[in-house]
Amino acid sequence: MINRVILQGRLSGDPELKQTLTGDFVCTIFLVTHRNFSKKNEEAKVDVVKCEAWGDTAVFISRYLKKGTMVDIEGGIRCKKWTDEQDKTRVDQFVYIDSIRYSATNQRKQEES
Repeated sequence: MINRVILQGRLSGDPELKQTLTGDFVCTIFLVTHRNFSKKNEEAKVDVVKCEAWGDTAVFISRYLKKGTMVDIEGGIRCKKWTDEQDKTRVDQFVYIDSIRYSATNQRKQEES
């Protein structure tokens, strides 16, 4: 079975870096992506995708990326199951980031300036 995701988009806000009780770093970002299709005369659709990175990747993201940065992400879909304050089971889906890099779109934009 394959669980592989490739996304390109802009960070909707600054990265959120946290450290677990065991000392591991985890960083959460939300990526705004555009859909490649829409109906005629219809406004383009966007999605906001939650993404999460751990360890050195988390630290890199928190240090070097900021709101509006265009990035390319490779990873996979993950699910976390948890119980809320009302004792209801919840499921949180996100993209686990295996690799992230500045998008070539950022470089073209800088060269045009």
